[in-house]
Amino acid sequence: MFNHSSLRSLLAVGGAQSRSLDGVQSPLVVGGAQSRRSARRKNKAEQPIIAFQLGREWFALPILAIQKVIPVSQINYITGDSQNNLYQFKDKKLTIIDVEQHIFANSSPSKSSVTTDSSLLKQPELTSPVSFSYVAILQQEAEILAGLPLNSQPVIYKVPPTDFQAITSTEIGSYDRQYIESKVTNIDEISRLFILNLQQLLQLIN
Repeated sequence: MFNHSSLRSLLAVGGAQSRSLDGVQSPLVVGGAQSRRSARRKNKAEQPIIAFQLGREWFALPILAIQKVIPVSQINYITGDSQNNLYQFKDKKLTIIDVEQHIFANSSPSKSSVTTDSSLLKQPELTSPVSFSYVAILQQEAEILAGLPLNSQPVIYKVPPTDFQAITSTEIGSYDRQYIESKVTNIDEISRLFILNLQQLLQLIN
């Protein structure tokens, strides 16, 4: 569990850069909710999560589920299909899971509703069928890495366990529920944030 001091050491305070869990520089920003809520929640155990926007919705994973976040300029496209694509990252293969395609398969929200970070539009050597700016590389024991494509910088929030809530079929509508584990509501300006099911996502490439 990360405490306040260890989280601050993970992040560069006031900037958009942070150190990943293995010490590699990666882009993250700290959400303001932790400072405004710290006084009334200082005695509660809080779980750091990494939040990001996909389509019109916000999603998140526990911070320990993410190995690092890298800009798209660090990977080279190899091959792929409409759902998963294979890239080269340093000396390893990296499968990018198109989370939007899997979650929104039956609802088709506009991907253009999220503005791509224009400062990182340097594309891989080959044209990728997926347009994104960052990659969140997932923690897993496998020869081929797995990552999620992000359109903008992710944000870190610290959330008390009591804030994680069950989801209902009504609120997720036509979204594929198997990839959504729970939700958190009212974080900063975000009315709701869905927590992804990491194990279900990894099954897409196993």
